[in-house]
Amino acid sequence: MNQTPFSQKPFTNNVIVKVGNDVLRSGFHKKFTVSTLREYEFKNWQVLPGVINASDVRAFLNKTELTSTEYRWNPGTSSVTLTSGVGVAGDILDVYIENGEYSVSDTGLITFASAPAQSSTITAYQFSKHDVQDIDRTQYDVVAKLTVTVNTDDYFQYNQLTSGVVKLNRPAVDAQYVWVCLNGEWLAPSIDYTVSNNQMFLKISRTLSQNDEIDVIHFTAPSFIGKFAYRQFKDLLNRTHFKRLGNDRQYTLAESLSWNDKEITLVDATGITEPSVASQLPGIVFIDSERIEYYKKDGNKLQQLRRGTFGTGIAEIHLANTDVYDQSAFQNVPYKDTFISETYTGADVVNNTLNIGFTPKSVNEFELFVGGKRLRKNSISVYDPALGQDSPEADGTVPAEFSVTGTTAVITFTNTPAENAQILLVRKQGKIWQTGTDPLSQTENDIARFIRQKEVAVPQ
Repeated sequence: MNQTPFSQKPFTNNVIVKVGNDVLRSGFHKKFTVSTLREYEFKNWQVLPGVINASDVRAFLNKTELTSTEYRWNPGTSSVTLTSGVGVAGDILDVYIENGEYSVSDTGLITFASAPAQSSTITAYQFSKHDVQDIDRTQYDVVAKLTVTVNTDDYFQYNQLTSGVVKLNRPAVDAQYVWVCLNGEWLAPSIDYTVSNNQMFLKISRTLSQNDEIDVIHFTAPSFIGKFAYRQFKDLLNRTHFKRLGNDRQYTLAESLSWNDKEITLVDATGITEPSVASQLPGIVFIDSERIEYYKKDGNKLQQLRRGTFGTGIAEIHLANTDVYDQSAFQNVPYKDTFISETYTGADVVNNTLNIGFTPKSVNEFELFVGGKRLRKNSISVYDPALGQDSPEADGTVPAEFSVTGTTAVITFTNTPAENAQILLVRKQGKIWQTGTDPLSQTENDIARFIRQKEVAVPQ
């Protein structure tokens, strides 16, 4: 090759070679997860025992090639045996059988099993550093070379294969991230094959025949994720809102907007949400930290405004060229916090203490209402006319109206509630958006996918 790859070996598995329009087979590959076992076996109905020589086998542990003293190839069982002390549970063992139609040496020399015809065109597809693609290439023959026992895993896998269903080693982002060859012919993603909803299976739509050859080249590295963002704010009714941000719905003020202006003029309002008066669904924009509703759009002007909604502050002036974000209903993140309520009466309070159903670590974990009035969590300064005529000299400190210990399921009131007063405790229960230790950029659920649909510039 003109350039030798300088990354993960073996090159045979990571370099695609085509003669004319025929994509050549590179050989079998099997991925194993190391356990307490020492021997790891290929499917005998795919790799016949006794036909593969040790010289055609290469084994890699966590992407580092093993030497002949660290493993042994067993031709009679088509299996690899690790030497004692090599590998620990959880390690990844990749075994490659380079018995295909070509091989690529570590120096970049392509050797063909059969010489290509004269005047044929040879094409080699390679990445100089293919590690970043994390290519997982696996090949299958649609045939049982040995008899398989009914109702075994091999039996079910063989029947899936004959039906065009191929299990992947890792989830596929999309059909576009998996290249499939059938008998050397490239198949069209999302047309000739699709990926299952759980992203672990390929479904080939073509009818397969005995002895067909399937070559699956899966680019398993995480897809590139651009910058994404969402807005979180709490309104004056104590509701938390989550809104996606996106450059495609970001606009700019053409003129400065004063606190008493009756319309907003944008540089270009193309694509901004059309309000619906009949359905009582206004368009919503954020300018800095002010939430503004509008019920009419006229060209590049937003009219019939409601300023400073949901308790956001109205700026005295928003200067021209300030960013304007369309934050209408289509940007709502598909998530809502759940609320758990506990109801008591003043009769349940003994010596100014109330036993509740959980142990709060702080007063910020819940809201407490007595007779419909929200109790104060912290001490604050309040003007007291008895102390003087002017604030802050005449301010006095008013204590919090309740407290918790942080270690017991008890609330202590500063003032005893009336015996018949209703006491309502409300706490918010959230949900983790991520899956396990995966970052949000790699999490696959409705919330993460929704936020990542729109790319956004870094806030200035």
